Amino acid sequence: MRIAKPMLLVTTPIGVGWGILEAARFHWWLAVLMTLLVAVIAAFFWMTVARVRRDAANDLSGKVSPHAAPPAVSPPPRPPRH
Repeated sequence: MRIAKPMLLVTTPIGVGWGILEAARFHWWLAVLMTLLVAVIAAFFWMTVARVRRDAANDLSGKVSPHAAPPAVSPPPRPPRH
């Protein structure tokens, strides 16, 4: 793992870029679609990291996030069926 993790962190972006380049050589619109897909995945990843950081900062400061879900309330018990 000591060597594999840095190799993956370096080779993955190179492979994605190379794949987009090869897609552009094949059909330009395929490269555009692949680039949009990578951009959407990156945006969701960034949004997830930002949310986790915001929630961690709120937990440390004791504040309640305005985007936090309301506390779960259990539904009232159902009467038994006969």
